[in-house]
Amino acid sequence: MDWVGRGAERPLRDTVYSQVGDYHGHLKSTFPTGTFNTGRRNVLVRAGRSRELSYIRDPQYGDEAYDLTRDPRELDNLLQRRPVPDGVNRLRGELDRWEEVCLDLRRQLNVIPGDRGFEPGWE
Repeated sequence: MDWVGRGAERPLRDTVYSQVGDYHGHLKSTFPTGTFNTGRRNVLVRAGRSRELSYIRDPQYGDEAYDLTRDPRELDNLLQRRPVPDGVNRLRGELDRWEEVCLDLRRQLNVIPGDRGFEPGWE
Protein backbone atom coordinates (compact mmCIF):
# COMPACT_ATOMS: atom_id res chain seq x y z
CA MET A 1 0.00 0.00 0.00
CA ASP A 2 2.92 2.29 -0.59
CA TRP A 3 0.81 4.19 -3.16
CA VAL A 4 -1.30 5.55 -0.28
CA GLY A 5 1.63 7.61 0.91
CA ARG A 6 2.94 8.56 -2.54
CA GLY A 7 -0.36 8.89 -4.28
CA ALA A 8 -1.60 6.84 -7.18
CA GLU A 9 -0.22 7.47 -10.66
CA ARG A 10 -3.78 7.82 -11.91
CA PRO A 11 -7.13 7.98 -10.11
CA LEU A 12 -8.35 4.65 -8.76
CA ARG A 13 -11.91 5.57 -9.78
CA ASP A 14 -13.37 8.35 -11.89
CA THR A 15 -16.62 8.40 -9.92
CA VAL A 16 -17.62 7.65 -6.33
CA TYR A 17 -21.11 6.46 -5.42
CA SER A 18 -23.21 6.67 -2.29
CA GLN A 19 -26.67 6.10 -0.92
CA VAL A 20 -28.32 7.56 2.17
CA GLY A 21 -31.79 7.59 3.66
CA ASP A 22 -34.24 5.45 5.54
CA TYR A 23 -33.25 1.85 6.00
CA HIS A 24 -36.78 0.81 7.00
CA GLY A 25 -36.24 0.86 10.73
CA HIS A 26 -33.16 -1.36 10.72
CA LEU A 27 -30.80 1.39 11.87
CA LYS A 28 -33.15 3.14 14.32
CA SER A 29 -31.49 6.29 15.66
CA THR A 30 -27.89 7.33 15.27
CA PHE A 31 -28.36 9.88 18.08
CA PRO A 32 -26.36 11.34 19.85
CA THR A 33 -23.76 11.27 17.08
CA GLY A 34 -26.16 11.66 14.15
CA THR A 35 -29.80 12.17 13.25
CA PHE A 36 -32.90 10.89 14.98
CA ASN A 37 -34.77 8.10 13.20
CA THR A 38 -37.62 10.58 12.57
CA GLY A 39 -35.18 12.85 10.69
CA ARG A 40 -34.28 10.21 8.14
CA ARG A 41 -35.60 10.24 4.58
CA ASN A 42 -38.26 7.66 3.76
CA VAL A 43 -36.47 6.63 0.53
CA LEU A 44 -32.91 5.85 -0.45
CA VAL A 45 -31.16 8.70 -2.24
CA ARG A 46 -28.31 7.59 -4.48
CA ALA A 47 -25.56 9.74 -5.94
CA GLY A 48 -22.54 9.69 -8.21
CA ARG A 49 -19.76 12.26 -8.00
CA SER A 50 -16.78 12.89 -10.26
CA ARG A 51 -14.24 15.69 -9.98
CA GLU A 52 -16.39 17.86 -12.24
CA LEU A 53 -19.99 16.79 -11.68
CA SER A 54 -22.42 15.61 -9.03
CA TYR A 55 -25.62 13.70 -9.84
CA ILE A 56 -28.19 12.95 -7.14
CA ARG A 57 -31.08 10.53 -7.74
CA ASP A 58 -33.85 11.49 -5.33
CA PRO A 59 -37.20 9.75 -5.88
CA GLN A 60 -38.87 11.87 -3.20
CA TYR A 61 -37.88 15.43 -4.17
CA GLY A 62 -36.49 15.05 -7.70
CA ASP A 63 -33.06 14.51 -9.19
CA GLU A 64 -30.31 17.12 -9.13
CA ALA A 65 -27.02 17.64 -10.97
CA TYR A 66 -24.27 20.20 -10.43
CA ASP A 67 -21.12 21.42 -12.14
CA LEU A 68 -18.62 21.27 -9.26
CA THR A 69 -16.02 23.28 -11.15
CA ARG A 70 -18.21 26.35 -11.63
CA ASP A 71 -20.70 25.75 -8.82
CA PRO A 72 -18.90 24.04 -5.89
CA ARG A 73 -21.70 24.96 -3.48
CA GLU A 74 -24.20 23.09 -5.67
CA LEU A 75 -26.71 25.92 -6.07
CA ASP A 76 -27.45 25.77 -9.84
CA ASN A 77 -29.26 22.51 -10.70
CA LEU A 78 -28.19 21.59 -14.24
CA LEU A 79 -31.32 19.48 -14.73
CA GLN A 80 -33.31 22.71 -14.92
CA ARG A 81 -31.39 23.70 -18.07
CA ARG A 82 -32.28 22.75 -21.62
CA PRO A 83 -30.50 21.01 -23.08
CA VAL A 84 -28.99 19.17 -20.13
CA PRO A 85 -25.17 19.17 -20.49
CA ASP A 86 -23.77 15.91 -21.96
CA GLY A 87 -21.58 15.19 -18.95
CA VAL A 88 -24.68 15.00 -16.78
CA ASN A 89 -26.18 12.29 -18.97
CA ARG A 90 -22.89 10.37 -18.86
CA LEU A 91 -22.83 10.52 -15.04
CA ARG A 92 -26.51 9.51 -14.89
CA GLY A 93 -25.65 6.47 -17.01
CA GLU A 94 -22.74 5.58 -14.73
CA LEU A 95 -25.09 5.75 -11.74
CA ASP A 96 -27.51 3.43 -13.61
CA ARG A 97 -24.68 0.94 -14.17
CA TRP A 98 -23.58 1.16 -10.50
CA GLU A 99 -27.16 0.43 -9.39
CA GLU A 100 -27.21 -2.62 -11.70
CA VAL A 101 -23.95 -3.90 -10.19
CA CYS A 102 -25.49 -3.50 -6.72
CA LEU A 103 -28.66 -5.33 -7.79
CA ASP A 104 -26.63 -8.17 -9.32
CA LEU A 105 -24.65 -8.49 -6.11
CA ARG A 106 -27.86 -8.48 -4.09
CA ARG A 107 -29.23 -11.30 -6.24
CA GLN A 108 -26.00 -13.30 -5.93
CA LEU A 109 -26.11 -12.93 -2.14
CA ASN A 110 -29.82 -13.79 -2.08
CA VAL A 111 -30.76 -10.61 -0.23
CA ILE A 112 -34.53 -10.30 -0.04
CA PRO A 113 -36.08 -6.85 -0.75
CA GLY A 114 -37.38 -5.36 2.49
CA ASP A 115 -35.01 -7.53 4.53
CA ARG A 116 -31.77 -6.27 6.08
CA GLY A 117 -32.62 -2.66 5.28
CA PHE A 118 -33.04 -2.85 1.51
CA GLU A 119 -35.74 -0.78 -0.12
CA PRO A 120 -38.70 -2.81 -1.42
CA GLY A 121 -39.28 -2.39 -5.13
CA TRP A 122 -35.66 -1.53 -5.94
CA GLU A 123 -35.33 -4.45 -8.33
